[in-house]
Amino acid sequence: MEESNDLKRVAMWEYVSYLEEQGDCETAIPLAERFFAYIELNGDKSQIADAANMLGGLYYVTENSSKQAQQKFIQANGIYEQLVAENPSVSYQAKLAKTCYDLGTLYADYGDSHHMDFAKQELLRAKRIYEQLVAENQSTYLIDLAKACYCLGIVYACTNCPELANEEFCRSRDLFEQDSKIHRFIKFR
Repeated sequence: MEESNDLKRVAMWEYVSYLEEQGDCETAIPLAERFFAYIELNGDKSQIADAANMLGGLYYVTENSSKQAQQKFIQANGIYEQLVAENPSVSYQAKLAKTCYDLGTLYADYGDSHHMDFAKQELLRAKRIYEQLVAENQSTYLIDLAKACYCLGIVYACTNCPELANEEFCRSRDLFEQDSKIHRFIKFR
């Protein structure tokens, strides 16, 4: 019976992910909400955080749902922080960094100075975690670090910190170039 539930959970996750990739949020959100409710009752911490982050991402790309996205990202963030404290595996750290990045970009989208401070804080957290992960496994997390630097550059540009913005934009460019060289090397190897 439990194996059947695991298969259903995986199938639902894959279907919601597919709908999200297709841009069909109208269909994906109600399914993701039901999936999240099920996982909250039957899943472990990691599954709950993953489902909250997925639902937050769906809300994020939907108009007038930024508060719901924020709630789910904060929920996922809190759980990932607990998981990293209990077991600082690369997987949990990467998920925490991704949720910090998602929360940071969401806050930046609000556009006001109050939320920009939160955006900067979350994007700096994401950047620090990705820097640590890049040091351990460069080719996997380099693009994530580059994106965090780029978004942080946007936040700095919007908050009248042009020198810091330029520094982050240059770092992002360098990381993207470094990633393309790594992947070119791997591709032809």
